[in-house]
Amino acid sequence: MEHESHEEPHRGRLASSFDNVGDHIRASLDRIVAHCAEEFDCPISLVSLIKSTEQSVLASFGIEIGDVALETSFCYHAVESEKPLIVADAHDDTRFSENEYVLGAPHIRSYMGYPIRHSAGAFVGALCIIDSRPNRFTPGNLSKLETYARVIEDILELHTKNLESQELAREVHDQNHRLLTSNRILHQAEAVAKMGGWELEIGSDQLKWSDGTQSIFESRRTEGGSLKSSIQRYEPADQRKIEALCEEAIRSGTPFDFETDLFLAGGRQKRVRIAAERIEAEGTHPARLVGVVQDVSETFHSRMALRHAAEHDSLTGLHNRFAFDRLLQQRLSTSQELHDTVAVLLIDLDGFKDVNDAVGHVVGDIILETVAERIGKATPEGGFAARWGGDEFAIVLPPGISNAGAETIGRHLIEQLRYRSEISGHLIELGATGGLAIGTGGTSVKELVRRADTALYHGKKRDPGKVHVYEAGLERANIARQYALNEVRTAIREDRIFPGYQPVVELRTGRLVGFEALMRLTSRTGRRITATEVLPALLDPTLSREVSTCMIEHVSTEFAELDRCAPALDFVSINASEADLLASGFAAQFIAQMRAKRVNLSRITLEVTETMLLVDNTQAVRRVLSELRDNGVGIALDDFGTGYSSLSHLRDFPIDKVKIDGSFIQSMVNDQHASKIVRALIGMANSMGLGVIAEGVETETQSRMLQQMGCLLGQGFLFGHAEGLSRLTGGRYRDHKLQAVSSAA
Repeated sequence: MEHESHEEPHRGRLASSFDNVGDHIRASLDRIVAHCAEEFDCPISLVSLIKSTEQSVLASFGIEIGDVALETSFCYHAVESEKPLIVADAHDDTRFSENEYVLGAPHIRSYMGYPIRHSAGAFVGALCIIDSRPNRFTPGNLSKLETYARVIEDILELHTKNLESQELAREVHDQNHRLLTSNRILHQAEAVAKMGGWELEIGSDQLKWSDGTQSIFESRRTEGGSLKSSIQRYEPADQRKIEALCEEAIRSGTPFDFETDLFLAGGRQKRVRIAAERIEAEGTHPARLVGVVQDVSETFHSRMALRHAAEHDSLTGLHNRFAFDRLLQQRLSTSQELHDTVAVLLIDLDGFKDVNDAVGHVVGDIILETVAERIGKATPEGGFAARWGGDEFAIVLPPGISNAGAETIGRHLIEQLRYRSEISGHLIELGATGGLAIGTGGTSVKELVRRADTALYHGKKRDPGKVHVYEAGLERANIARQYALNEVRTAIREDRIFPGYQPVVELRTGRLVGFEALMRLTSRTGRRITATEVLPALLDPTLSREVSTCMIEHVSTEFAELDRCAPALDFVSINASEADLLASGFAAQFIAQMRAKRVNLSRITLEVTETMLLVDNTQAVRRVLSELRDNGVGIALDDFGTGYSSLSHLRDFPIDKVKIDGSFIQSMVNDQHASKIVRALIGMANSMGLGVIAEGVETETQSRMLQQMGCLLGQGFLFGHAEGLSRLTGGRYRDHKLQAVSSAA
């Protein structure tokens, strides 16, 4: 690529003038690119500067990158063409398809850049947004990106004007005699838009104004009146500060630069910047204070609007997560100095997903706006609220609040968020659950929010619709959950999950009729872990689906070997999760996997629990089970007798077996009520033509009682533990019959 344009040296010099912008400007630009990334839902946004031979980065979000050769710069093309650039898919664009940043990290696919013009006229860089996904940006996005680019130009123009003002101040300092004779500072200052000069002869209280200053103050007098009367036109809270700056400049010669509000007739106001320094006496010219005043209202309001946009949620108007973290950190720092407590309340809406599914996201957004308004009104003075994400909100309560006071406010907020309305024929009912954590200044933002989130998580599971306070005891459950999640995730990744096959036998003869495939995993240390030990992970919808996929693959692959180990085998059952039954395409995938391994579907049983039949979307569950049953898969209702479902579910769902929960079996010998319940369940299932399997059979006495009650099949430690395939190949099941084993087997 050649770079011989005569414009480039000039552009390079202008671009380099922004290398040393102040921290406040960088902070503003950082907020803009962060907001652009959020606004356009992309991982990367940056402001580039195109110099003579390389591209540098002035602000970035989502990427840390140094100088880049122009040969690999996307932004160079936007600047060189002096118009916006959209790359739908860099893989298909010959200009970029071999680019190292396309082939390697950050794997650029989509790009949209808007060139940024220097106030001197040349294009010096670009505001761009980047995504590793193709076709993310369209010409319809350009107007929004242009708005941000124009604001960046305003900010950079302010920097340029600041440099000019600083140059003027240096001229004041270096060339006192020239400025005293020609009043040059005033003429140079007024050459800058909306800027004027002023001077105060030391020992006098009378100000002299240039034409530019008269315009800013909307006065027709060249005499500015007294210093005191002029200062009284500024923001009252800043007047003492300005007075002290003037006094210090007169006394010691220390220059100052200050920004404040100027109040005009009719209650109007402007944002102005004041800068001044002392000029020493020379010859007949007395010492004086010389300065400039600049109307920065437009830039100030643009900066404030951008800051508001960068720190507030665009839908609800509440603070966003970025601003919440910053404000909470400030509150914690202050509380540490004052030895106060800080209370954080996280609120999650109950049932909001169902609302979105029922009436759509547009109505859902309206409800979120209503919820945010109620939260804003109910948040007491001294507190602040934010939209934490999705249907979750975060509130910091007033400083120093007591535990009881925080709970009272929390309950009031939860009460205010109860929502009931009929929309488009749908009855909409919403509630909310809160998690409250109280800390001190020594607590970090991350830790305090984590505690509130822990309280919220356990509260939604245990007792939704209330405020739950964090307590140390929750950590044990949280640690157990994190252990389970980590153990299962790594086991899936490292292929350490396997089925343990527990035998199902004919109670009267001891004949092996089937196996239940129970989830087992081997820890990194070689210990075998049961599903009970990692139950919190199996309640996670995503992980439970991944575990089911592993189990189905193992069982389908191992079925032929199971047949060889146990020639009399009638069926193998696999447990399903709620997430499986609600997942799109689960039945089809299940059937396809079994057929791919040539497994006869009539020899496979899917076990579901009663609680799975109580989900809101029962139609989806019924469709999945019916599709499986129609293809020959048996359906067993597990843990029968312990759930909350109606007996009508036995009629309404395609169930052909029930498995009586082991808790009844283990207590029926000594508990007459349990014995009657077991007898009733067996009788009812037999009368409905359903197969019955008694779980948890551990003694010969239990086995005999079950036979007397009419139960044909049993499963439990009396007949064997769940074993991996490798431990089933010893010939134990080849004689078709299984003798009772001790509980230590």
